[in-house]
Amino acid sequence: MTQTTDSAATEPAAAAAEAVEATEGDPSVRKGGHRIHRAWFVAAVTFVTITGAAAFRSLPGLLIDPLHQDFGWSRGTIGAAVSINLALYGLTAPFAAALMDRFGIRRVV
Repeated sequence: MTQTTDSAATEPAAAAAEAVEATEGDPSVRKGGHRIHRAWFVAAVTFVTITGAAAFRSLPGLLIDPLHQDFGWSRGTIGAAVSINLALYGLTAPFAAALMDRFGIRRVV
């Protein structure tokens, strides 16, 4: 009965050793043996892209005073330009989404 216990105890250890040897050269496996899924990298890039786009969209609010001082444009003119920009962005978004759905994102962009 001791032989059965010894062989049962060594089988999981042998399987674990084989798993470690199989993943030693794989750079996507971390020390703990867990792989980072590719979707997390996609999510991180998407987060940075959306954050950058939001920062770019809010930039005209910071530039109103410098544009007014440097070019002599009135605040109303700058505000109207920003309003037209946002309105066109909002009006074209559904059509861009429909085109992306029909022809694919790569072709439309």
